[in-house]
Amino acid sequence: MAKFSLDGTASRFGNVTVRRGVGGIVVLLHGNEVAKVDNVNRMVTLSNCGWPTVTTNKVINETLRQLGSYIRVKTVKGKTMLQLDTTQSLEVLVNGDSFRF
Repeated sequence: MAKFSLDGTASRFGNVTVRRGVGGIVVLLHGNEVAKVDNVNRMVTLSNCGWPTVTTNKVINETLRQLGSYIRVKTVKGKTMLQLDTTQSLEVLVNGDSFRF
């Protein structure tokens, strides 16, 4: 598991840099923005930045875990996808409609 913390201001943990500001948090892996937490708009943006590696997925998944999310990223046969921890339920809002999984 990737070892870093979203607490504090700015931190560097090996190849992972966490920058925390008034508007949110940015997680960088090798200088690439793999996760951005926008506290103002309550949004999380994820990107593998063209590097669908185990390490990238670990950093993204650790970010999601620390945010309390039950969604994880995985890559199967070169395709990156989201996976839901099936022991938890998820409610998604799409165009004003609520869907529970």
